[in-house]
Amino acid sequence: MQYGIKGLENKLKITSTIDLKVIIIIVIRINILFSNDCKYYKSIIFYNFKTMKKQNLLRMDNVGIVVESLDETISFFLELGLELEGRSMIEGEWAGRVTGLGNQSVEIAMMVTPDGNSRLELSKFINPKVIEDHRNAPVNALGYLRVMFAVADLDDTLNRLYKHGAQLVEEVVDYQNIYKLCYIRGPEGILIGLAEKIENNKD
Repeated sequence: MQYGIKGLENKLKITSTIDLKVIIIIVIRINILFSNDCKYYKSIIFYNFKTMKKQNLLRMDNVGIVVESLDETISFFLELGLELEGRSMIEGEWAGRVTGLGNQSVEIAMMVTPDGNSRLELSKFINPKVIEDHRNAPVNALGYLRVMFAVADLDDTLNRLYKHGAQLVEEVVDYQNIYKLCYIRGPEGILIGLAEKIENNKD
């Protein structure tokens, strides 16, 4: 006997609220040819994953970078292709309860990639002032390394970013004929990776 999805749901009395567990029914029609009468036997295989673990992680929301000149950094990332999603002041003791900096005042700008999936939060501290500067730390320094962006045309992107003060860290390389990639220093020494998929490997 053959059941559709609805038939199986009714037969098994499955509802969407059973103990908040995820139940997946995969219906597979398997046609088996019997040589004696050339008839097809159709069967249904279903899997009931009642113990599937609920995933609490939704996404990586953003990467934060502290800068000295918010305007200059925004202009750079706009040229790269990101969009300015919003700009505002974050002030008060409540914010300090998160950062441990007390009563703080920070101007932030949220930049978003064209696909809307990745964001950079640029922060300029008004109070308290920044206390350390590791913007030009070498690539092998401990801590934050770089943000990597995929671009359609690496040469064009570099030429546009050079006009905003970007500097190539070393050179553009061909990685196994899959990617052209490089590191650049953006405004205030921010380390950024750029990668272009080589044409014969593009989907």
